Amino acid sequence: MHDDYSLCGWRVHSDLPLPELLPWAGDSQAPVDLRIELGAVEARLLDPQYDGPVLQMDADGTCLFTIESVAIYRIAHDGRTIRVHPSLPVDLPAVRAFLFGTVFAIVCQRRTVLPLHACCVKLPSPQGDVAVAFTAPSGTGKSTLASAFMRRGYPILADDVTVVSLDPARGAVALPTFPRVKLWQDAMGQFGHAMGDAERVRQGMDKFSVGLGAEHFAVGAPLSLVALYHLERVEDAKHAGLEQVGGLPASVRFSKALYQERILMTVAAGKGAHFSLVTRLAAGIKRHVLVRQLSGFEHLDELVHRIVTFHAGTTHQA
Repeated sequence: MHDDYSLCGWRVHSDLPLPELLPWAGDSQAPVDLRIELGAVEARLLDPQYDGPVLQMDADGTCLFTIESVAIYRIAHDGRTIRVHPSLPVDLPAVRAFLFGTVFAIVCQRRTVLPLHACCVKLPSPQGDVAVAFTAPSGTGKSTLASAFMRRGYPILADDVTVVSLDPARGAVALPTFPRVKLWQDAMGQFGHAMGDAERVRQGMDKFSVGLGAEHFAVGAPLSLVALYHLERVEDAKHAGLEQVGGLPASVRFSKALYQERILMTVAAGKGAHFSLVTRLAAGIKRHVLVRQLSGFEHLDELVHRIVTFHAGTTHQA
């Protein structure tokens, strides 16, 4: 199969079916930005400079990522070609789960953009449409929060991994990634998603991937990322609230919010350049806010309302 898809505004040419992505709708003569090939991949690099349990890296930056019984992924040094040697049928979700997980994170690093472990929403503001992202550890409710925004009519740019680039004029900008949302079974029912429309993320998991229509996914040019909210769960209402952070603490929180932070650091060709990019991207986001939020679906709408009204310019706190 040879189809072209769109990811982060890149034209992706793939031998694998990629139902998570939208078809390429840009210029048919545009060059391919990322090739995903099926083919044989060596089990080991000849002279790895880094040799870990699942990841190897050559001197020129070529990486091998191996998941036993799933696939071996070979990522070119420039992040423009991925070769996949699957151990499973190529249409099974597990092959794509790792492709769009760790492998995608390495591709981003190679292309001088960084992935945040965050959902991202498009909101109106007095200056025009902007992006607002929410980062949190796995299982803290990023996808659930994204669904709460969609329920109120606000499209998302990303559900779990937000890709951030540095624009010379605008600072940090967010790129549209996957037009899907991943939800646990209880959240599926809460937000009215039919189980028949969903694909199980991985065999044995009660987490499902749901495709999004055009009204729920913000296709188009990158948007200025004007705020990054760092979510923390609390059990007592007296500890709930919002706290703005800046300077070094904001940079540290941004760094810790990177998707696959340790792997990004491992594969960085120059550690100084990596830290410089992290610092500049963090500084390119106007607001970093710590959000201590009570658990439960019933508290989501209040948080959504507070965020939306702040960025619309109708309140001064969010």
